[in-house]
Amino acid sequence: MQTIDLQFMQYSCRFILLRFKGSEGVPEFCPKYLSMAYKGKRIYNIYTGQHIVFLQTAEETNGRRLCMQMSYQGNGPEPPVHYHPHQQEVFTVKKGVLCVRMNDKLEYYPEGSMIHVPENTPHAMWNGQQGETVVHWEVQPALRTEYFMENVFGMINNAHTSRKGTLGFLQRIAIAWHFRNEFRLQKLPLSALNLLYHLCLPVLGVLRVRGSYKELMD
Repeated sequence: MQTIDLQFMQYSCRFILLRFKGSEGVPEFCPKYLSMAYKGKRIYNIYTGQHIVFLQTAEETNGRRLCMQMSYQGNGPEPPVHYHPHQQEVFTVKKGVLCVRMNDKLEYYPEGSMIHVPENTPHAMWNGQQGETVVHWEVQPALRTEYFMENVFGMINNAHTSRKGTLGFLQRIAIAWHFRNEFRLQKLPLSALNLLYHLCLPVLGVLRVRGSYKELMD
């Protein structure tokens, strides 16, 4: 019992109180959950070869930023256009060429380029060229982006939640709702996501489909 109480106290100290604003319940400060991401940790997408190395986590920066190194394999597919409602991003191309679609404009950024993506700006980034592309990626503030990335990669790599690297419809709805403060698809307005999620909620509960899985962040 004493050991369990000690563990509970240690875990509880990982949490901070959130202040919310507006009807969406947007956190003003980065929430600290159990610290799964750490400096030097690598996560992989086994289908695309894409991988991330965490350089600075939310816990290390007190939620101010998250720094990562992202590597893309060549001739990759263009991802869905999305935006971040409460965060800005800065990308620095360290190797190769980064394809960027932003505000319906497609551009190619060579090594040494820096790209700033303001909050609420629709964009997509990928490597559509031959050879590897490596970028330094900074997100401000961090919010729960590291947990989002760990869950997405973990779900994609998990044969029980996806087929050939594609998440199922219910799983996509669950994760989109869970991380709606960090990531939103341009083609799925928040009002539509809200409706879809609550319509699917009974089925999500029965099938135990969640937007975040602790085991994927270990």
